[in-house]
Order: sequence, then structure tokens, then C-alpha cells
Amino acid sequence: IFFKDSAFKWTFDDNGNITDTELLGSLIENKHVDDNRYHVSHALAINTSGVAVGYSTAFVDSDETNPTISESVSTYAVIFKDGEVIDITEDRTTNYASRAFDINENGIAVGHVTENINGSARTSAFYIDTNIEGSAMTFTGSFFNGSSSSAKAINDNGFIVGEAEYESHSDTQIPRRRNAFLYDTNTETLTNINDFL
Repeated sequence: IFFKDSAFKWTFDDNGNITDTELLGSLIENKHVDDNRYHVSHALAINTSGVAVGYSTAFVDSDETNPTISESVSTYAVIFKDGEVIDITEDRTTNYASRAFDINENGIAVGHVTENINGSARTSAFYIDTNIEGSAMTFTGSFFNGSSSSAKAINDNGFIVGEAEYESHSDTQIPRRRNAFLYDTNTETLTNINDFL
């Protein structure tokens, strides 16, 4: 089996009947014949225009065309659009994993990338316009430099909700606690939701 998990789309009519099905694909188009690793392609959200977002296994070397059996892989955020699987991670060497969790009706998707910040693996929340080919991720920032953050959902008004670390101690033994945040893409402001309580 090429992929043990594969992104798939069902289209329904108003009566709940399936009118169309589509296997959405993956970033890996070919792999070594003996590569039996667990490759995945997941769609996590879709808008009414049929644009879906999620993540897919891919080779860390984005130029790899003839992979070995042990070629390094990770999972990267993707857009499933017009029969294509579009990688939105700009640099797989610095952003060594990523995910897209949601998309709104305006085609703005959100998620996070994993990167090294101050010598530790941290996630950084982003949003991206899926309507523009080659659009770059815009990062929301966090509560402080070195705070992991992740954008989980976005509404049609451009308000993003997610979570971020609010404690700044070394987390080698004690995990940092997190608070929810609200990010307004219109004003580019991030607010700890606890401040609204």
C-alpha cells in the first residue's frame, strides 16, 4: 500500500447523497520500491469553494526525485486545490515540519511550522492566502520571543484563534503552560484571550 492514510474529498448534494469523490494526493509522487514507512496525506478542513488544507509526508530534500530507501521525510502543510497538492512550507531545512488546520471562506488558511528558536524546537503560528499562487506565510508572533504558538482556526472576518506558551522557563523538565490567543489579521494584533475575562 503506497499510503496508509490518504486525503480524500466527498461532495454531497442537499439531500446528503454523495455526488463526487476525489483522492486528493500527496507531496510524494514516487518512493523507493522497498520503502514501507508510514506515509500520510491528511485533509483537515475545507471551504465551500472546495479548497482543502492539511498536511502530507514529503522528502526533507524538496528537490529529491530519486529517493533512497532511507531518504529523510517529514510532514508539511499543504493546500489541496484544483487537483494539485501545493506545498506551502517555504524552507524545509529551517521549517522541518508544518501543518495547516483550517481555512475560511476567503481562502485564508492557518496552521504552524516547527523550527529551532533559541536552540529549541518550537512551533510558530502562521496564516496564508491560498488565492495567491506562491503566497508566503505570515507569522502571528506569540506572547514572547521563544514562545511556541499554533493557529487552530480562522473565521471569515480574519480572526484567528490558537494557543501559545505564556510561561518562559526552560521546559526541559517542566512543560510550559499555554493560553489561548486571538489574532486579528486586519490589525495584526495578538491578544491573550484571558485578558478578555
